[in-house]
Amino acid sequence: MAVEEQVPVYRQWRELGHGDELASAIEDVITEFAHLVRTDEHEQGRRVLYIAGERARQGLPANAILGAWRVAGHELWRWLTEEFSEEFGPGGDGIELWSRYLAYADHYVEQITDTFFAASQEERVHAAMIMRSKVDRLVRGAPPEETEQTLRDLGVLHREVVVVLCRLPDAGPDASAELVADYSRLLQTLRLVTRTDVPWTMVTGSLLALVPVPEGREVLVTSSLPAGSPLRVGISRVLPARSDLSVGRDQAERALHATTEQHPVNNLGRMSVLQVAAMQARLEWADLPEWVRTLLSSRHAVEWTETGRALMEQGGNVSGAAKALSVHTNTVYYRLETIRSATGVDLRDPQALAELELAALSRELGVLAVPGE
Repeated sequence: MAVEEQVPVYRQWRELGHGDELASAIEDVITEFAHLVRTDEHEQGRRVLYIAGERARQGLPANAILGAWRVAGHELWRWLTEEFSEEFGPGGDGIELWSRYLAYADHYVEQITDTFFAASQEERVHAAMIMRSKVDRLVRGAPPEETEQTLRDLGVLHREVVVVLCRLPDAGPDASAELVADYSRLLQTLRLVTRTDVPWTMVTGSLLALVPVPEGREVLVTSSLPAGSPLRVGISRVLPARSDLSVGRDQAERALHATTEQHPVNNLGRMSVLQVAAMQARLEWADLPEWVRTLLSSRHAVEWTETGRALMEQGGNVSGAAKALSVHTNTVYYRLETIRSATGVDLRDPQALAELELAALSRELGVLAVPGE
């Protein structure tokens, strides 16, 4: 009978159904020792290292292989001291043999660990390359049915997603280690808050991620940004998983392109049509009507702009605007009359309100420079 078949722990692993992965590690411990006993020489151990690499690629944790190896060695020693107590007792002839085996076994463990983690890293890189190629395909444009299935294959089971683009200002294709760390932290946080995988790829130094949005809560993206993060972020509108994600990529790119130091995050899902227009308009000061320039450069600009925007939000209703501003209705009428005297424009006119709102939004988004500011 083979030596390994006589050792209880070998039979126990087999009977407990731990499978060939762990049993093979134990078998290798025992057969290596048996070979040492028979020939007084160590084998090269290539088979052990090959098995370690294969197990890593199959996803078996490293501690499972190493744990099985150590348990097997301990049980082998117990069996030897019980079955061959004289040879492996104090002063026995087997002690030197066992010491030689332990020294070689320690070297084995180091080799197995190195091989295991090298193979694991190789597998992670391979998996990341496959994921990135799939994400690239989706955001270039794929049929809705293919998009939905590919997202499922990538671990995204939610019905809605947003396309997110992140970058550092002036970051080129060669991202720094700090930038990679920022991206990694963001992805890790997104995985935690969404409780699912977040497929990603890189686009000329920018991180592009397909972020699941449970119940349409795209706010999870902005809340996941590290405090004080220098990242600029563009977020698409919420899209069904069964859709063409090239639309989302286009939205995220435009949103990212329009970010500024004052406004580093643009979320199209939270923006009005006027805000989207302002984001893309890139208005120059000279492009504005004279009355808007007069209003924005006045020493009363803040008060007058707030009044006009409150009227815009309230659909031109003066009482509603007064309530929103926490002032008396007569105060709003007084401001409107003052503005008309200074600019010649009645802010109750819908077109005037729209022009003022667009200018104010452009200034907020940092795409309009007002002289003196």
